[in-house]
Formats: sequence, structure tokens, C-alpha cells
Amino acid sequence: MESQRKFQRISFRNPIRYQVVQGLAASTPTDEDLPMIEESNPIQSFGGFLSCDLSAGGIRFRCADFLPARRAVWLNFGLDDQRQVELAGRIVWVTKAPNADYYHIGIEFDHSPANAQRISTINEYVAEQVAGKEEK
Repeated sequence: MESQRKFQRISFRNPIRYQVVQGLAASTPTDEDLPMIEESNPIQSFGGFLSCDLSAGGIRFRCADFLPARRAVWLNFGLDDQRQVELAGRIVWVTKAPNADYYHIGIEFDHSPANAQRISTINEYVAEQVAGKEEK
């Protein structure tokens, strides 16, 4: 059966920082929103939680706190030592992990022009990781 995913997904175990953007449930934050976001509530760190997988379409991560679906978020994470990504998205699904005290959170990246270069960087990183696995 052929995968129905739009974007190639890789396993990705890096720390991620996020902020749920209050009052922007129907849309995603833009670069213009960033100063307001940072002033009103600094990006909160996840502590020991890590991301699970990544694609140019979105990211899945574990979180101790319940985050409501359809909320706008601002994300910050490192792809590697040289590339840090900060971009907007929205929570598209939340599931409680069975027999655990955390949730899996699915974020869809905002594919607006403001995020285009950032998503391109993520897509390049994913392609590099896939190519590296194929060489082994």
C-alpha cells in the first residue's frame, strides 16, 4: 500500500520549544506577530521532552501538558548544530499516550510565504537524512 503522506517523514529526536499563541486559534502566527508573542509570554521550554518525527509538513512531539487542537503555535528547534528553525504552525491533533503521563502532539506548519524559507530548510534537512540512510 502506497503512503498517503504528502511529505517524507523522518525520525527526529531533538529538543523543541513552543508557545501556544493565545487569541489566534483560527490562524497561525506570522513574523509580524513574533514581537507580540515574545513580549506577552516567552516561548516555554519542554524540559526533557523531545520531538518524535519531522517532515516539511509538520512535526510530532511528546508533551507533558495537554495542548488543545486548532490552536496556533510558534515553534523553535534545532535541526543540527548549524541550523536553528523558528516558525509558525497549528496543532492538528492530540492523543494521550497509552499507559503514560504525556501526550503526542501533531503540528502542521503554516505554509505561508513568511515560512517558505524555513520549510525549505527543513525539507533539505529531511532529504539529507534520507540520503544518508540510503548510503549506509
